Amino acid sequence: MKPMRSSGRTLLVLEAFARHGRAMSLGQAAKTTGLDKSAVQRSADTLACFGYLERDETGQHRISPHCLDLAFNFLKSHPIVQKAYPVLLKLHQETGERTNLSLFERTNLIYAIRIVGNDDCDLHSALVGRRMPVYSTAGGRAMLAKLPEDEVRKVLKDSNLRRRTAQTKTSTDEILREVRCARELGYAVVTGESVASEIALAAAVTDGEGLPLAAIHVASNRPHWSAEGYSRRLGATVVEAARKVSESLLEG
Repeated sequence: MKPMRSSGRTLLVLEAFARHGRAMSLGQAAKTTGLDKSAVQRSADTLACFGYLERDETGQHRISPHCLDLAFNFLKSHPIVQKAYPVLLKLHQETGERTNLSLFERTNLIYAIRIVGNDDCDLHSALVGRRMPVYSTAGGRAMLAKLPEDEVRKVLKDSNLRRRTAQTKTSTDEILREVRCARELGYAVVTGESVASEIALAAAVTDGEGLPLAAIHVASNRPHWSAEGYSRRLGATVVEAARKVSESLLEG
């Protein structure tokens, strides 16, 4: 089905303001989206009318708190989020670690639940909605490990394999070796590839056919742990948490 041009433009403008994060003029929005200023003006007026943009005293626009309603309604009704939350809460209470649920979106994962660790002070570690590439994250590799290898290769081919830190693996062969290791262990461990100071361990939540839907992660500041020590401490625990969520989804 071909989308309506006006609706597409309006969503493009909303996404531009959301990515920018701060107040932006219509001229800046036109430059960001590639649309002419009159089209941006009409889209901004529509979004403001429905409460998704607000205008400040300088005449610039920004996204409004009303946008949070979309996220809230999505999360509260999502079956994986509903089933996973009590499991993640228990996992956090038992480990004291940062505990996350991410949803699988092929080349990316998106965080849907984030429970901060006892010593966390990074704002980004607490916010849901953050999108990260699957190739460099523990949750992403755990989910890729549940796919056939030819599909993993397609995902990696469609990914922008760039360095996020000095330790990020960007070679397809290197990433495939990590995915195979995760397939064998039942979980993935990543040290310093997405966030330089972080070690993370994750296991996949799967559907009835064993295909990935989501991942459960635990993460900590890297200086405290080696990959081997973190795996010994938490590998079996995280795999069990992911298994419980997978089974609860099958039960309905």
